[in-house]
Amino acid sequence: MEEMRTIIAVVGPTGAGKTEMGFKIALKHNASIVSCDARQVYRFMDIGTAKPDKEMQSIVPHYMIDMVNPDEIYTAYDYARDGRKVIEKLKKPIIIGGSGLYLRALADGLFSLPKIDSAIKERLSLKRIEELYNELKKVDYEIAVKLHPNDRVRIMRAVEVYEATGTPISVWRREKEPANFSVAYIGVEIDRKKLYRRIEERVDSMITRGLVDEVKLLIGRYGETVIALSSIGYSEIVSCLKGDISLSDAINLIKRNTKRYARRQLTWFRNIKNIVWLPPDKIEETVHYALF
Repeated sequence: MEEMRTIIAVVGPTGAGKTEMGFKIALKHNASIVSCDARQVYRFMDIGTAKPDKEMQSIVPHYMIDMVNPDEIYTAYDYARDGRKVIEKLKKPIIIGGSGLYLRALADGLFSLPKIDSAIKERLSLKRIEELYNELKKVDYEIAVKLHPNDRVRIMRAVEVYEATGTPISVWRREKEPANFSVAYIGVEIDRKKLYRRIEERVDSMITRGLVDEVKLLIGRYGETVIALSSIGYSEIVSCLKGDISLSDAINLIKRNTKRYARRQLTWFRNIKNIVWLPPDKIEETVHYALF
C-alpha cells in the first residue's frame, strides 16, 4: 500500500507575512504554493485581498488564486475539491493561508451537496435574517448554534439545504470524503503588537496602491451587492463610495475589522491539534528538514 504523503501548511493570521514567507521558501526549494485564502479565489480583487503580485506569481507557481469572478459563489467544498486535484499533481506543494474553514475542508474531508432549486433560493432571500435563523434552529439546531445570528450567507445556505433535501446540513457534513494526504500545520508566531502594526501599515499601503479605484471598478462591473464585496476592506470602501462614511472612517474601520478577524483566525488555528507555532525565522528551516 502506497504511503500517504504529508503536505506542509504554513498558517496564521492575516498580516503575519505568510505570502512573503511562502514565496521565499518555495523559491529556495523549487516548490509550488497552494493558496488557502477564501478571498484570493476571486478575480480582479487583488489589492484588498493582498494577493501575491504578478511578478511573484511568474517566478513561483501559485495555485487556487483567481478561480472565479466576484459574482460567483465559491464554497469551501468547491475549494477543497479543486485544491485536492491541484495538490495531487504537484511534486512539492506548500499550502499557505489563513482561511480555516477552507483549510479544514481541504485537509479533513469534504461533502457534496445537491444543487438548490432557484425557486427555494428566491423565496428564502425575501425573508429577514431573524426568520431564517429561527427556522434553522428548528430544523438544524446543531449547526445554528455554531453560526452568528447575523451570518446571513451561511444561515440561508443551511436552510436551503434542509428545504431542498429534508436532511440537515450538519448530517451532510458527516458524509466526508477523506483526502489522500495528511497535513502538518506550522503556525506563524508573531507578537500581537507587531501584528497590529503590520495590519495598519498594510491597510495604508492598500489605499495608496489604489484600493478605492479597485472597488469602483468592481462595483461598475458587478454591482455593490455581490457577496465578495461584503468582505473586510471592500464593504467599508463601498460604504464610503455611497457617502455613508468618510474615507478616513473607512480606513479606520478596515484596520479595526482586520484586527478582529486576525484574532478570530488565531483562535481557530490554536484549536488545531498538533500545530507547531514557530517564529518566521524558524519556519523556513523547519520546512526544509520536514520535506526537502
